[in-house]
Amino acid sequence: MVFHVSQSKRTEPQRKLRQFLFNKSRKSSGPVLFEPGRIILSHLQKSSNLTGLSKHLRGSSKYAGFSPTTFPIEKELAENPEQSRQSNKITIMNTFKKNLCTVLWFVIAALLVIPIFNTAIAQVKKISEPTLEEIRIATNKFKNISVALAEGYIADPMNICEMATMMGRPAEEGGMGIHYFRPDLLGITATEPRVNGVGTHTDFLQPAVLLYEPQADGSMELIAVENLVFAKAWHAEGNAHAPTFHGVVFDHMKDNPATDLDEAHMFEEHYDRHVWVHRENPNGVFKPFNPNVSCEHHKGSAMKM
Repeated sequence: MVFHVSQSKRTEPQRKLRQFLFNKSRKSSGPVLFEPGRIILSHLQKSSNLTGLSKHLRGSSKYAGFSPTTFPIEKELAENPEQSRQSNKITIMNTFKKNLCTVLWFVIAALLVIPIFNTAIAQVKKISEPTLEEIRIATNKFKNISVALAEGYIADPMNICEMATMMGRPAEEGGMGIHYFRPDLLGITATEPRVNGVGTHTDFLQPAVLLYEPQADGSMELIAVENLVFAKAWHAEGNAHAPTFHGVVFDHMKDNPATDLDEAHMFEEHYDRHVWVHRENPNGVFKPFNPNVSCEHHKGSAMKM
């Protein structure tokens, strides 16, 4: 854009500028560009507050002596203040819309990323969990009960061979056998009035509990493994939900004082999971009872039904 110098009565600075422009025009073949105009246009591109720009120009010694009529755009805006206000409103609205769009994009991205992130965590957890075959191989050594005893497992002090009927469940569900457990992995802290502890162990490659079935010759046959965590200790570690294994939630065991049965097997409230890797279970590999288990040959003070 070309700005022409007014032909009206000039001040001394204007005369000097006119002389400068005149001398420059003699050396050029085209119209003379008012160089400060480029600076003004640069300001206009960066600011919607043209009134403020006007004040800046009038207060600058570089433009001393120039009247508002020297700058047609400024004159036009000075004569139309409503246009300036509308320009400011439009700029504010455009900025608001731009920021709103940015926020919305962040929200949409978060809604898309969070489920993917949670799925990724679940997949990593699943990969880190041992397979049933790995558990079977890792615990094969306990088929020899002497190995289990040597590693710290002890027999249930009550010497009970558990059956489904003892828990008020149908006989068709079968039995569970005799429990051998490691007090250190269960974190046992008390046995009266109920067995209590701080154990939160869930590694099935080194299970806290082994289950055996009594044989006719008096030996014990390994049939399953189990992990048990005390509910209070588990949640004290910041876990909001019950533990899981291969996507299956542990069974929640809590005694109901209103019944004659002891739903928690003389333990405080806890979560447990049986894994039948050494005896096929028609009920399911993670079910507590197995119809293929019998307490027929159990000897001692065990309760049998």
